[in-house]
Amino acid sequence: MSRYVAVKVITADTSTCTPEAGLLSSLSNSLSKLGRETIPSLIDEFWVTGPNGKHRCIVTPPARKSLFDAKETSTFGLFRPKVAQSIITQLIRGVAFLHYKDTVYGSMRYV
Repeated sequence: MSRYVAVKVITADTSTCTPEAGLLSSLSNSLSKLGRETIPSLIDEFWVTGPNGKHRCIVTPPARKSLFDAKETSTFGLFRPKVAQSIITQLIRGVAFLHYKDTVYGSMRYV
């Protein structure tokens, strides 16, 4: 079975101390259902040795188009109300799930 995946290569200097793979695995295996679908699941992880050292690689399902790109390609430069409502609902569910799991996400920002 072939499918698309995203591979995140972490810098060698932070590969041994990043908790990302463990966190994604823990969140994916959560018994709680509400909001879990908004968090990418960990498909696999592996290590690659390159000229700058040993890098941890994390494999997840691919992200879809970013909100910024979706807004930029929109005819009006804005989301229709129903689309905006859906996006906000997904965001709230995802953040609520992370908070339920005592996890804080720190890179949400307005672009």
